[in-house]
Amino acid sequence: MFLRIFLLFSFLGISSSVYAQEVIGFDSIENITVTTHSKLPTQIDQSSKNILIIDQEILSSNRFSNLAELLNQQLGIIVNGAVSNPSLNKSVYIQGGASENALFLIDGSPINDPTAIGGSFDIRNLSLSSIERIEILKGAQSTLYGSNAVSGVINIITKPSLESDGTKLSGISTYGSFYTASHSIQFGIRHSNISLNIQGDYSESDGISEAQDPLSSDLFDRDGFNKKSLNAQLSIQAGKNFKISPFIRLNSFNSSFDAGAFTDSGDRYESQYSSTGINADYQSNAHNAKFLYSFTNTDRVFDTSFGLSPFKGKHHNIDLFDRYSLSKRVKVTYGFNYQRYQMIDEFATSPNPSEHITSPYVNVHLSPTLPINFDIGYRYNTHSRYGNNSTYEISGSYWLNSSIKIYSSYGSAFKAPLLPQLFGAFGANPDLLPETAESIQLGFNWEFGSSTLGVNYFYRDIKDIITFISDPITFESQYVNLNQQKDQGIEVFLGVRLLEKLKINFQYAHLQGSTLSDTGSTLSDFLIRRPKHRINTQIDYSISDHLNCTVVWDNIGQRRDLFFNFDTFMTEQIDLSNSNLFHLALSFRHSENLTFFSKVNNLFNQDYIEVFGYNNQPRNLTVGINWMMN
Repeated sequence: MFLRIFLLFSFLGISSSVYAQEVIGFDSIENITVTTHSKLPTQIDQSSKNILIIDQEILSSNRFSNLAELLNQQLGIIVNGAVSNPSLNKSVYIQGGASENALFLIDGSPINDPTAIGGSFDIRNLSLSSIERIEILKGAQSTLYGSNAVSGVINIITKPSLESDGTKLSGISTYGSFYTASHSIQFGIRHSNISLNIQGDYSESDGISEAQDPLSSDLFDRDGFNKKSLNAQLSIQAGKNFKISPFIRLNSFNSSFDAGAFTDSGDRYESQYSSTGINADYQSNAHNAKFLYSFTNTDRVFDTSFGLSPFKGKHHNIDLFDRYSLSKRVKVTYGFNYQRYQMIDEFATSPNPSEHITSPYVNVHLSPTLPINFDIGYRYNTHSRYGNNSTYEISGSYWLNSSIKIYSSYGSAFKAPLLPQLFGAFGANPDLLPETAESIQLGFNWEFGSSTLGVNYFYRDIKDIITFISDPITFESQYVNLNQQKDQGIEVFLGVRLLEKLKINFQYAHLQGSTLSDTGSTLSDFLIRRPKHRINTQIDYSISDHLNCTVVWDNIGQRRDLFFNFDTFMTEQIDLSNSNLFHLALSFRHSENLTFFSKVNNLFNQDYIEVFGYNNQPRNLTVGINWMMN
């Protein structure tokens, strides 16, 4: 294993690669600070990982979007459901990895749903208006972030407190097709060393019918939603070196949904999500320490023709870590993470089951010379059910000159089995082992003139995939560790500024994946709902100092879906044709405190299929206003 790592770094180096260079809104890369690379603030030119940044400039230009739509436009990421009915559940695929292999963080703390089969967080609960920026790390990230960080992590960083004494009030309101409306208001106040941020959001939509009507009878009803959230954070600067920030987040999401492909129904879904905790920071000349604690409570109910199906769970996360600077060239980050999951279910195979993971970890950052950065990390996990496992990572960067950077990383990751799989009502197996993975990322980033070119290659091998199997004769079912998934692909970014007012960003992603049996035979040579080829082009033109126009062309290649045919009781493979979607957006900045914006999605009203048997959004319009008062 270590020989493979040594050989890899004998030929390659690595640097930070920010794919959205032309739109991140920074004057130079040296001025960019990221936190996801090492869990603490790091200058991006000293980072050894491949980081994609969605900063406030990008977020502001996407006021009319939701989180699913924004992530779906990023290189190497597919969000299935982003262009379907607004209330449809969303699945986030990073470089072809399953949705449950993408770990979401809020301000560095993991957000998991212990009641979900894969543990994936429901991104429908999050609003863009509360986000300052998003940092995305692709590839195996379990060494620093633990379970589920197999295909990557998405760190959502919330808006900070005011930097000076005073108050600030801002808001966004949008109105659109399908009787959709969204309102957000944020209030911030600071006095001396104490600041407070409070934000409230409300969204609703009548939506469209989730399921497609095979007879086009127009009898299927609409499936709408309403969402409410309240977030508050208090920050106290308790001395020169110490800062403490308690927070609370409350979310409510209610929607109607259909029974399946081509099947209308009056089913309902209700979700209550709350999270509270505290973040604390301490800094000195040689140390930068941080303490993170969060408690998440999830309460979900499905109301269908089969009756009520409640799911309740709790998640505790404690993360204490410190970065010790031995010198300017050597920095050591060491920490301890504890996570506890509980499922509130008296009818589980073990009533109200729980599990926990304890994990010490360490990461060493080396900068032997200015153009070289290396990181070497190790994590040891003790799981209360399956025992022990460990992960590691090594990455490095080399700047050939001030504009060309090459990079590579090699690491392992894991996904622990979750409570519904270990003790749930269907197919429980308390002897499950974790899924394990190894991945490689390598490429280069080249800035020439007013243009930027980035190329990234990735490879991932996941073993012991937790799979649900059922006997077609006895109908007995169980979760088992079975099969293997191998993915590889290439991502290309080209950003060109042709004129001072004209920018063009081109993205191409190629993905090739396959599923193999435990004996090595190929079970499938495709990944469900994930295209082998995707092209995304964005053109931004500043018509004047106040008026901006953006055109997006999104070409999604052919892909396959699975459909269970109730006539034959067989699962069928369905080929989905490629689609070409165009979107047009306009924004008018009346003043520094007032902006009007609008967007037309699916400009040419193309008929396409994202999920077989489900509807996709026809041409639709959104208009809105963003205001601010100081």
